Amino acid sequence: MRHDVLEPKLSQLLSLLFEGSFETRPWNGFLQQLRQITGASYASLIFRPVNMPLNALVEHFSGERSPPYLQVAYTDEIHLRDPLPHYRLIDGRIYSLEEMLDLNDPNHFAYYKDLIEPSGMNEMRIMRVVEASGLSGWLTIARPA
Repeated sequence: MRHDVLEPKLSQLLSLLFEGSFETRPWNGFLQQLRQITGASYASLIFRPVNMPLNALVEHFSGERSPPYLQVAYTDEIHLRDPLPHYRLIDGRIYSLEEMLDLNDPNHFAYYKDLIEPSGMNEMRIMRVVEASGLSGWLTIARPA
């Protein structure tokens, strides 16, 4: 994309990010615009309170989420074997799914087959953001391969 086309979109994206917490559906405008710019089918901003299990999360999203049965399965069971290094991700660095999952590892492969693939999130980028109080947020974009 040309610089003169991309720059206004990025400026609008940043404005939507800063205004997002005041929206009726927080960060909805930002997440919709992020999906449009990146061609993602799903974008989310997920917060996990400090010292809480992985299934204790607040998800703001735009686009196609995991099917409802997988959302329930993640909350009930799959989160217990989630191999993604959520809290070990470096603040502000963007990671690809390939960097976080080793599909030669049977546990990682099972997680991929049980959750990632049926959710249509085969192509994924995740960035962790840590707030001064210690609250972590994960910005994710994904789409089918």
